[in-house]
Amino acid sequence: MVICFWHPPRRRWTLFRQNVGLQKRCGVPVEVVDPDEIRRLVPFVQLDGILGGTFCATDGYAAPYEVTMAMPPRPGAAASGFMSNGR
Repeated sequence: MVICFWHPPRRRWTLFRQNVGLQKRCGVPVEVVDPDEIRRLVPFVQLDGILGGTFCATDGYAAPYEVTMAMPPRPGAAASGFMSNGR
């Protein structure tokens, strides 16, 4: 699950919502969510100044550690050669 939070000027919020329409036309199952829905999905988030965001249930999760560990061990190395925990 990924939620993108936005608090842009109102004119940019309109453009943001139009971009969501493009994502949907491309087959991305994304929805615009208001602050109440964001609170339901992520109860601990600070919502001051937030106009809304997007939610896509098929998005994944990536923490900084996992992303770093997925990188090759040195620049130019093939990712397929990276091993972790003997696997």
